[in-house]
Amino acid sequence: MTKKIELGSGKNPRDGYDGIDEQDFGQKYVGNAKDVLVSVFADDGIEVDEIYASHFFEHLYPDKVVKLLVLIERVLKKGGKLWIVVPHKDHERANVLWHRTYFTEFTFEDYFDNAKWKITELVTNERKDIHFKAIKL
Repeated sequence: MTKKIELGSGKNPRDGYDGIDEQDFGQKYVGNAKDVLVSVFADDGIEVDEIYASHFFEHLYPDKVVKLLVLIERVLKKGGKLWIVVPHKDHERANVLWHRTYFTEFTFEDYFDNAKWKITELVTNERKDIHFKAIKL
């Protein structure tokens, strides 16, 4: 059975994904994404096939982003897919008060430029959203 997780799923989780959000919108997991990934998956050795996060990471402080990416690497199975969507730092709404981290394509190139990941897509679309996709090697 394929295990797909959406971080910060909000009110409308993606079809086929188990949502994680701090607020209870009726998704499968309620709580802090890091805590849920540790207690539900990492501690029990359960590996995840796919992790998706759209407009989630910009709400975290940079040190929390790094800690969560390390944890994602831990719970994502070999060959597992990671898809992250964030606003580019030049997006008109990137600088709202509740955004804590700002991203460029280089942010992802720099962090994921290692033997553990293969970047399969890294684009900034016309809306100035960065779409990053990678496979864990």
